[in-house]
Amino acid sequence: MSQTSKKHLTGSTRRSVLLKTLAVIPAYYFGLYASHVVAQELQGVKVIVVGAGISGLAAAQTLKAHGAEVVVLECEDRVGGRIQTDYSMGPPFEIGAGWIHGPSARNPIKKLSKKIDAKTFITSDENYMLFDNKGRVVSDKKFDDIDRKWASILKHIDNELDTGDTRTLLEVIEAEFPGVMRDPLLRWAFSAYTEFDKGASIGNLSAYYHDEDDYFNGKDVILTEGYDKLLQPLTRDLNIKLRCKVKAISYGGDGVKVSCINNDFFADYVVCSVPLGVLKKNKIQFVPKLPTKFENKIKRLGFGSVTKVGLQFEKPFWDPAVQYFGIATEPTGRWNLWMNYKTFSDKNILMGISCGDYAMTADKMSEQ
Repeated sequence: MSQTSKKHLTGSTRRSVLLKTLAVIPAYYFGLYASHVVAQELQGVKVIVVGAGISGLAAAQTLKAHGAEVVVLECEDRVGGRIQTDYSMGPPFEIGAGWIHGPSARNPIKKLSKKIDAKTFITSDENYMLFDNKGRVVSDKKFDDIDRKWASILKHIDNELDTGDTRTLLEVIEAEFPGVMRDPLLRWAFSAYTEFDKGASIGNLSAYYHDEDDYFNGKDVILTEGYDKLLQPLTRDLNIKLRCKVKAISYGGDGVKVSCINNDFFADYVVCSVPLGVLKKNKIQFVPKLPTKFENKIKRLGFGSVTKVGLQFEKPFWDPAVQYFGIATEPTGRWNLWMNYKTFSDKNILMGISCGDYAMTADKMSEQ
């Protein structure tokens, strides 16, 4: 679309440009900071973005680059959403997102880290020590056998299931391989690998759809100076209002009104980029109500949790050269995976992870 003055940019045209702009955010927003001038198709259009997580920030930057006047409303006292880094132990501890999974040239997070020259460390999935439920070290041969068995079960399920099978992954495993989940090491593998990767219990994951995703090539890396550094270019020159809890969004007609607890904001359009949990709890009133198909999807969609804990010691009691420690804990998923900071830091820190059903239990615990 060629550049157009506001008086010639009709509402329907603006909406068309807005939707086209948002549709290319994943591929586009990491190139926002190049020196070339972006066409100003949305000049004079006012847009409110609700939520300052990475998706909201990306939307805001993209719209701003296309000429829109953008304000971002965030209920917390910080930006980043699921990206949250804690520095109380010295090196960064990632409460939220912690890895760049598959740092290939196509990965948009990798592209963003390159923009800011972020320091990274390649983690090694092969540098692993596993302990059984009695605390004994599992031999390399046994460990390899468990890995192969876990992979072969998933491959069998992937090849044999018919379209429309509504069973959970756990239900199919127990039906196709009776008694196999009595093996504590195999239960550990399904928790530490599958549940950790998908962020939910295998008892809640669809057997047919659990692997309907794609991935980028390359070994996982961590950002040794903090994942939150990725937010710097995404927040640059944005009008962000923190501690602004949105309670209602009224839309339609000539524009939108977004009502916070202490203020109202008006614009031509609104982009709602809040977490699924906020939508499920109806924390924001939509006027008029969202279309029924949207409401039904919000109700049906689920999400899980991966819970972390950081422990710092005066001296390491573990092998400082080992990247990961796995433990076949009971109940399954209870702090069954640990990452060793000594492989990339001078601090004696272990980061523990709980997966699956137990992650939701751990979420409710106090720090003590």
